[in-house]
Amino acid sequence: MRRALAAIVLTLCTSHASSAFADDAADIKKRGDDAMDTGRPADALAAYIQAFDLTHDPALLYNKGRAYQALTQYPQALEELQAFDRTAPAEMKARVPHLAEMIADLRQRVTTVAIQCDVAGAQLRLRDRTIGTCPVAAPITVNAGKGKLEASAEGYFAWTKDVDLPPGGVASLDIHLVSKTKNGILVVRSSVPATSVAIDGKAAGDAPVESQLLPGEHTVDLTREGYRSTHSKAVVMAGERREIELTMESEGGLLSRWWFWTGVGVVVAGGVVTAIALTTERSPDKGSVPPGTVVSGLHGAGFRF
Repeated sequence: MRRALAAIVLTLCTSHASSAFADDAADIKKRGDDAMDTGRPADALAAYIQAFDLTHDPALLYNKGRAYQALTQYPQALEELQAFDRTAPAEMKARVPHLAEMIADLRQRVTTVAIQCDVAGAQLRLRDRTIGTCPVAAPITVNAGKGKLEASAEGYFAWTKDVDLPPGGVASLDIHLVSKTKNGILVVRSSVPATSVAIDGKAAGDAPVESQLLPGEHTVDLTREGYRSTHSKAVVMAGERREIELTMESEGGLLSRWWFWTGVGVVVAGGVVTAIALTTERSPDKGSVPPGTVVSGLHGAGFRF
């Protein structure tokens, strides 16, 4: 008798608790719907997550996916909509006739990235958002497109790279962090784009380049067709990140301008003519004034200013 009474009480309590949870979840979900309607997807997402934790209603998977999508967090949006597609009953999915198209579109907005990093504990950030910590055991799904990938760890120089991640594709990245206790970093920039850089006689790529170097003095050479080669030296210290920018000068410089050469031509031509006039001897012309006769008041071309 006591066991039967306890079972009845437990059933009533469970039913009451379930009803209370359902009521709370409905109120929380409504707050999420209102937030989405008023353009506040972050608030909506927080409400949907809370409501889903209470009910595990698959409809909330769809709502979470749409909120993530509004926040342009496409990997999370794809994950939620795929979970909805797997778990929602057929009649519920029928209310979303374009679900397959939405999932396909989201797949084109993400890239799966495999990352290898040689420093355990290094923090990884993409587009100013933390995406993981080294070592990365499994590929990470991130938004496709251009962005800056960063890796940082205590005692190491920060590693950065501009990446362009293919839509709906995969990418592999190797990250090597440089210890501050053993090496320095030299960044070489040029006033002219696509300039070839060589450090200590070894090609380092096109400027700007970033190279890890042993402490000491290093030679830097810049070359590009149509410009004079530029040579410089830079001293790098352990733990130092040094940046230099070198100026490239056109091979022709000022003398290559057409108007300058035109001016020179005129001057040179005039100089040649003048030189000939001053240095060439000729026989004196016969005049109309007899020798030894002085005539005053001469007139004619060349005698009056």
